[in-house]
Amino acid sequence: MNKISLYKLFIIFIVFSPFLAYFSRNGILTYGLLIAISSLVVLSEILKPSFMLYRDWLSVFSLMPFTLLASYYYLLSPYDGKILTTYFLTILLIPIFVFIFLRLNKYYSRENFYFFILKIIFIFLIGQLIICIGQITTYMFGFGFRVHSVYEDGFMVSGTYVNSNDLAVVILLLSYCFTKIESVVKNNIQIIIWLTIFLLLIIASSRSALILTLILFLITRRLNVVNFLSTSLFLVLGMFLTNILFLNDTSGVFGRIMTRLETLQNIYKNGVSADDSMGLRIESYIHFLKNLNNLGLGSGEINNYYKFANNVNFDSWLMFQNPHSLIVEIGYWLGWVGILVLFIPFFFLIFNYQRSFIFLIVAIISMFISSSVLGSYIYFFFLILCIFINSKAYTRKNKVYEV
Repeated sequence: MNKISLYKLFIIFIVFSPFLAYFSRNGILTYGLLIAISSLVVLSEILKPSFMLYRDWLSVFSLMPFTLLASYYYLLSPYDGKILTTYFLTILLIPIFVFIFLRLNKYYSRENFYFFILKIIFIFLIGQLIICIGQITTYMFGFGFRVHSVYEDGFMVSGTYVNSNDLAVVILLLSYCFTKIESVVKNNIQIIIWLTIFLLLIIASSRSALILTLILFLITRRLNVVNFLSTSLFLVLGMFLTNILFLNDTSGVFGRIMTRLETLQNIYKNGVSADDSMGLRIESYIHFLKNLNNLGLGSGEINNYYKFANNVNFDSWLMFQNPHSLIVEIGYWLGWVGILVLFIPFFFLIFNYQRSFIFLIVAIISMFISSSVLGSYIYFFFLILCIFINSKAYTRKNKVYEV
């Protein structure tokens, strides 16, 4: 197997490993295979090192201080006493993601690579939608795909993920990727993908992800008269379908979706204080900013940041276990050093490969949606993919593909 094929196999397995984990319910199988293919990638470079520019190697190795520091902390205090977890895999895989995309950008046809990514996005979205629909039928009729027991009583639909926000934040990143390369697919495929994206976000009921994706969709349209009318029709159709599907249904799962979407109107009228969840998050973030000088070397233990909960005037049990912010969680876990060794390389990558203010906004907001993305290697995979998406380089030949 040549290296390009190995890289493609690596990407395919990363993207579809959540489905394997969901259906097999066997972490050892899923993560064992993931470790095996990652080891093959590393071994292939040891046996036959690749040639890359100094800047590219610097991009890869700039993340090594984070990997080494986080690995040291993690091995000292593993999550739930287990070494092989998604937390540890994420720590190890982040530099490999950067390396893979740098190699593919250099040696793989850009047109074919982005067509390959388009197919992955399409299949991933359709797969998640099928599972979500199956979970809805489980709630409504008692048969379908498995729902996660942690949130079963709350009628949450989350696809292959435990929490629906984890699904929503990945869909948000996918939507950014698609805005960069959607011009290369035919209009009917564009419509299907966008409808699937918005339907998944409505089902997941992440208000931040839904609003930001809608803004992304609007600002990436070339809004002449025809496009403005078609875009308006698309949005009206989406609202109409939402009302038909959800508004008059009394089942728990649709009731949850409508309740969360209706809070957008309350927030608009009364401010963020009208939503208890957003109010709690803001209080937690303010507390973090006030205590920046006290971070030190962090707590050293994932999901246990209660040492920083002194003198808080809000319910602390949730926000000091899952801070709902990657920045806050890295600060609480690894201290100031952790923040520096992760986010300096991150901004270095953006400066070198994706100088987009829109992406910067999407990336930062995405870090605040899920309760914790620290153990989601798929989140970091798509975040790094966003950095290396470059529509201008891809569309200069004006090719149009069918997925």
